Amino acid sequence: MTNIATPRLIPEWAPQCATMLVWPHQDTDWGNNPGSKSNNKSNALQPNKAQSSSLLEDINNTYVDLTHTICRYQPALIICKDTHHEKNIRQQLNNSTPTEVHPNHPVIFVIAPYNDTWCRDFGPLSVLRDNTAAPEVELLDFRFNGWGNKYESGLDDLLCHHLSQAGLLNDPMIPIDFGLEGGSIDGNGDGLLLTTKSCLLSNTRNKGLNQSDIEMQLTNYLGCKKILWLSEGKLFGDDTDSHIDNLARFVNPTTIVYANCVTQSDVHYMPLLAMEKELHNLNNENNLGLNLVPIPIPEPIIDCDTGSRLPGSYINFILINNAVIVPSFGVPEDSLALEIYASLFPTRDIQSITSNHLIRQFGGPHCASMQLPRGVLNITNTTSTKEPA
Repeated sequence: MTNIATPRLIPEWAPQCATMLVWPHQDTDWGNNPGSKSNNKSNALQPNKAQSSSLLEDINNTYVDLTHTICRYQPALIICKDTHHEKNIRQQLNNSTPTEVHPNHPVIFVIAPYNDTWCRDFGPLSVLRDNTAAPEVELLDFRFNGWGNKYESGLDDLLCHHLSQAGLLNDPMIPIDFGLEGGSIDGNGDGLLLTTKSCLLSNTRNKGLNQSDIEMQLTNYLGCKKILWLSEGKLFGDDTDSHIDNLARFVNPTTIVYANCVTQSDVHYMPLLAMEKELHNLNNENNLGLNLVPIPIPEPIIDCDTGSRLPGSYINFILINNAVIVPSFGVPEDSLALEIYASLFPTRDIQSITSNHLIRQFGGPHCASMQLPRGVLNITNTTSTKEPA
């Protein structure tokens, strides 16, 4: 570390300078190429929806919609494969600007190699060392091994290094020899951290480290004062060993939203009920005084080829400046989720992003993005384009 001041994990509701997206292409898990991740996952939508023509085409449309939404509020930093890929993305964005929307923030492009697109898990985590005369943001580059060596990830693990070498960062990037995925943790900005035992204690991430060892690492690097370990809770279809960002997250320092299930016949009813009880127990036993807000999961979203359940969740939301982007699935539960978020964020716009195609690869908008705190980017050292008004 560059100084000895105590770090503090910057909460996602803090002011941001950009949202990072890693754009799909034919050689990613969306490309249906031999050896790609998508061969282990079949095309899937809700059972009442027809199969679409192309997985890659569908997800590109989702990323276009997501980019347009972000750029209404702040810049989007897009990682792309090469100059041809960048040109193609620019054309997609320029050809599809909604007539009712006038994005007024730039799209910034950076070229770098990558295996996958879920940059929540291999993008930089941001901490503030704020008990010094000059508070400093640091970007932490933790090891990433493809969710416990499930998928090829060598290029993804190098992305933070490429960002650092690109000359667009105002703050230092610190490499850390410890495996940690951004979607596996969630913090309240004041030292309280949420995570799951099934992910962080998996011996495929940091073999040989026990819970006490891992707590020490999280305390050292993220400034944790208290870690809330969930041993309950599961969404079927999730291939991350139960990342917390599909189950329970902070929306402010004292409020947690969590996935619950109101249908007793649903396979998720008992696991999520057990998680709900565990959250309440942790809250009471530690005298935390947290407000716990349930958000029902959507009705079953099914893999059309295999009949398997996909991990639909409204907890996979994104916070950006002055807005919240909530996943939606075209089901009745969407409206309730949007109402709950509107009540929790009365000063922010509530935007929805159709996430049916993201969930075909078991992810959501939070998994697909990484926020960058205000001041991190040196935009003058990037290539950028403003979307047409």
